[in-house]
Amino acid sequence: MPRNALASLTGAVALVLFTQACSEKPADTAAADSAAAMAMPAAPSTPPELTARSAEMLAAWNQDDPDVAAAFFADSAIAVADDSTYTGRAAIRDRWIAPGLPMVSDLSITGQAFAGSGASMTETGRFSETITPPGQAPMPNTGTYAIEWTNLNGTWQIVRFTVKTDKPAA
Repeated sequence: MPRNALASLTGAVALVLFTQACSEKPADTAAADSAAAMAMPAAPSTPPELTARSAEMLAAWNQDDPDVAAAFFADSAIAVADDSTYTGRAAIRDRWIAPGLPMVSDLSITGQAFAGSGASMTETGRFSETITPPGQAPMPNTGTYAIEWTNLNGTWQIVRFTVKTDKPAA
């Protein structure tokens, strides 16, 4: 698989894994910094249920179970990872989460923020991770993410997850 495709595939996985992965590795300085970033209070307009749901989603990704992680996506959700798009919870799980989850480690975030109001909120920030494809050396990957959350029937679900991997300097 080309490096660009791996980055696209795993970049968004990293974004969702970032906080819990970091909080479970207290000896790691970068992880401790990420956990501190996650501990920042949400914007005053962020519903407490959403911040709790976001934390639950992050914990679910650390279970290394694609079904558990995919359950946070709405049935018709869209995930965009660089030049790849996945439509629907099943495609997101089968084509994006399941293949990428085993390759991601050392996840961290900075600048997490929530914006919006009512039943629609967007979570944004930056991520960094290590990708280790089978049989290859680990490689760093960084970028930005945006998670669009919608309150559907009283439950916050992801309707759009977008990852943009930083491109290496030419």
